Amino acid sequence: MYAEISYNLLQKSSSSYSLIPFFRFENYDTHYKITQDLIDNESYMVNEYIVGIGLVLAPGAILKTDLQIAKPSDAPARKTFNAGVAVWF
Repeated sequence: MYAEISYNLLQKSSSSYSLIPFFRFENYDTHYKITQDLIDNESYMVNEYIVGIGLVLAPGAILKTDLQIAKPSDAPARKTFNAGVAVWF
């Protein structure tokens, strides 16, 4: 499961850009359904927190950065910084 919230900070301005901070929470277990011959491994049950911001330059073009914190149930949290450019048409 996951839930995400975001808001365009420039929505009420005259800017042609959109500046969108976001927060996403994910909870997943990749050992949810396993065969009987495997032992359920608790380290595959993960809570993830992602906080970031995106700058929409034009329809179909965005710059994005986020910090992803993944916390398996039986291990220390892993932090990952992501940055990217997306273009679609």
